[in-house]
Amino acid sequence: MAGLGGAYSAAILILVISIAMMLIYGILVRYPVELLELGVNYLEDHIKEEIKLDLEGNPEISGTSIYVNLTNDGPGTILARDLERIDVIVEYRREGTGALLCEKLPFMEQLDPQSKGWTIDSIFTPQGKGELVNPIDIPYFTKGAWDPGETAAFEINVPLIDASEPISVVISSPSGSKAVIQI
Repeated sequence: MAGLGGAYSAAILILVISIAMMLIYGILVRYPVELLELGVNYLEDHIKEEIKLDLEGNPEISGTSIYVNLTNDGPGTILARDLERIDVIVEYRREGTGALLCEKLPFMEQLDPQSKGWTIDSIFTPQGKGELVNPIDIPYFTKGAWDPGETAAFEINVPLIDASEPISVVISSPSGSKAVIQI
């Protein structure tokens, strides 16, 4: 009988270890994967459609600056503190050398004429200058939001840009919607 007691003990020990391993697998591996899948599904369903960027009017070039007006035609807003998460990418030819360059430009609260970067000069509604809801405190960008129906006036500064050659600008919101502008 003493031999069977050891066998029973070993079987119970194996059973306990198997249950513990299944619990650990469920907690450490499967549960986080399910949470990640839920999060991705939520983002796909709710966030991607938040912002829709539409070009208003014709872009203009003056010196080293490109001026573009984009309207938020989606139901979502972009908070002032999240404006720096907007991607602005410019493809252009460099003046003098003709080299083709494609660069992601940084957000700047105040543009320096000698630096590459972009900012928002103003936000307005179809009725005229100024925001009606959640005004952004330009040039500080600490409060407010770019709301649906509002148009943002982007100023994009690219020193040494050859304005006589084609220029492409891509502006992408934090949620992934984008506007592609050919000048």
